[in-house]
Amino acid sequence: MGKESPKLHITKLQIIINFILVIGFSMQAYGYWATGKIRRLTMNLVPERIYFYNNELYVALLKGIHSSYWWNEDQEGAIAIINTDTFTLAEQFDIDMDPFDIVADGKSIYVSSGSGQWGNIKGYSRETLLETSKSRLVYEKSFLEMHPSLDKLYATTMALSPTDIESYFIVDGKISTGYDSPDYDDYRLTKQITISPDGKYIFNDSGVVMIAADAKPMNMRYLTKLYSNFEKITFNMKEGFFYTSNGSNIDVYNYKSMEREKRYAMSGDIQNIFYQEGKLFVVSIEELYSTKLTTYAIKAYNVKGNELIQ
Repeated sequence: MGKESPKLHITKLQIIINFILVIGFSMQAYGYWATGKIRRLTMNLVPERIYFYNNELYVALLKGIHSSYWWNEDQEGAIAIINTDTFTLAEQFDIDMDPFDIVADGKSIYVSSGSGQWGNIKGYSRETLLETSKSRLVYEKSFLEMHPSLDKLYATTMALSPTDIESYFIVDGKISTGYDSPDYDDYRLTKQITISPDGKYIFNDSGVVMIAADAKPMNMRYLTKLYSNFEKITFNMKEGFFYTSNGSNIDVYNYKSMEREKRYAMSGDIQNIFYQEGKLFVVSIEELYSTKLTTYAIKAYNVKGNELIQ
């Protein structure tokens, strides 16, 4: 049900770094709380994806297995809202769709469907938890990304060929008009997109970089292609660098030129990377020498220019 298990998500919860490990129904929070202990929250449904905004963790919960033949009128799922200060369940409510991806902006929670072929991205009020808006038709299993300005969201659909990317305006917490990228037919895109913290660029994990703009003629236009595709990306805007991971490698890029400056080979299979307060955190799966068993490891590297120093 849902994606691979276990699932690993990194999100900025408090001052340093925390990450969420989802195994079946259990969500384990690792981080620097005052007690220094791992916190675990067991859900009554399987978590599919999570999204962090404004000290709340939004969780898409599954009530069935994704299927192209689970039609819209029969779908069901749920959304949980977790207080990240206490790592306790604040709200949970049912929805009439099979949730796939989830984002939020404080006013509303936006969810795409994992089943039924053609459906909608739906918006639910954070205050009332009721559905308040929906997009035009989009295909199942669309990945969502909220723009930092909170005035638009983007959706990528891998279930169609070629992979499509669309933009939808958000007006007062409601989904408004949307349109396709003018360039998506010309460049091979893959599933995941990340928007730079300054809101200027859209990074697709194929390595394609597009412009994020308010004006329709410029929005989602091709800009350049990075040296390599990537799995995860994080930004150091203060020094003008960003970092990507692929397998056991980390690439360091100059944000202004979009050129790769360095590559670092790590010891494990990198699951996620996260930059914060002068440090790059790397979460990887590594093999224990004594037992040959695998375990999650988290390492912190000091950042100085394009250098990573352990």
